[in-house]
Amino acid sequence: MEEQIFEVAGPAHVLDLREVDRTCIEVVGGKGANLEELAKLEGIRVPDGFCVSTTAFKQVMGATQIGESGAPRSTTEATRRPR
Repeated sequence: MEEQIFEVAGPAHVLDLREVDRTCIEVVGGKGANLEELAKLEGIRVPDGFCVSTTAFKQVMGATQIGESGAPRSTTEATRRPR
């Protein structure tokens, strides 16, 4: 099977967690948007990380048909399938 490379047009689709906050919920989703808010709380440690934009996520999911019936439900299941 050939390796697929996806290019997503538009603004940056991988954002440093330090660049997002709850105002970015439409761009990175609720979990990503709230991680930096958690990091601001005293005593809460959030490791460095990144968020993939919801636009990029949807484009890759659509292009690969991941999530449709018959698609692997987990990474473990996906790695067991012959290629």
